[in-house]
Amino acid sequence: MISYFIGDTCYRTFFIDGSLMDIPCLKYSISKALGYGIVIGSGIMKLPQILKIIFSRDVTGLNAMSFYMECVAFLPSIIYNYLKGYPISTYGENVIILFQNMLLVVLYWMYSFHRTVIPSFAKGEARKSFLHVLCVLVAFMVLTVALFYCPERVSAKEACDD
Repeated sequence: MISYFIGDTCYRTFFIDGSLMDIPCLKYSISKALGYGIVIGSGIMKLPQILKIIFSRDVTGLNAMSFYMECVAFLPSIIYNYLKGYPISTYGENVIILFQNMLLVVLYWMYSFHRTVIPSFAKGEARKSFLHVLCVLVAFMVLTVALFYCPERVSAKEACDD
């Protein structure tokens, strides 16, 4: 299991050969540890805001568009890193923060829509919120399709750049 995190070469260097001061393996191991530390630490980034919304059951003063834009901002880097095959330790914090933002969006919808029922021809703020929901859903569907059906485009671009 340790070799999964630090690689077979560094595992052999540290634990079989007993060379704990191998500089390249130390650098690599520290880099991996910091990467996973950042991923784990990002799990608490939005937690205070999520808990405050859940306990107060109120989203007054929050801007839905900022939540939507954060979701849209994190998704391309996740897709790119996933398609390139980079290790999760290099972009995992984006995945966790994206899920936290998506939870914030769901909480926003829950606690802002519970007061209003959106009629088929909604007016004013209810219509605006309904359009926000539709835009976010369409954006997620398009980016998801790009993730699963267009991975060869990332590799093809590299071949063209040579």
